[in-house]
Amino acid sequence: MVTFVRSALPSWERRSPMYACICHAVSTTTVEYAVLGGAASVEEVGQATGAGTGCGSCHEVLDGVIDRIGCPLLALRQAS
Repeated sequence: MVTFVRSALPSWERRSPMYACICHAVSTTTVEYAVLGGAASVEEVGQATGAGTGCGSCHEVLDGVIDRIGCPLLALRQAS
């Protein structure tokens, strides 16, 4: 898995963390790093962070982060 430093996110993304998943206390920032590291689906974010593996009410939030950040490795996966 690729490791990113906080400065890798655009300045407008560096903000106070909000919870993306209450069940597992996973912040939006943690989900963003998982997506930047290669997680391209709710299931992959769940494997990387635990988010979305509880009640499931955060799946829309996780999908939104995936759509907004975009997985840099997703294009490579789709091209293969």
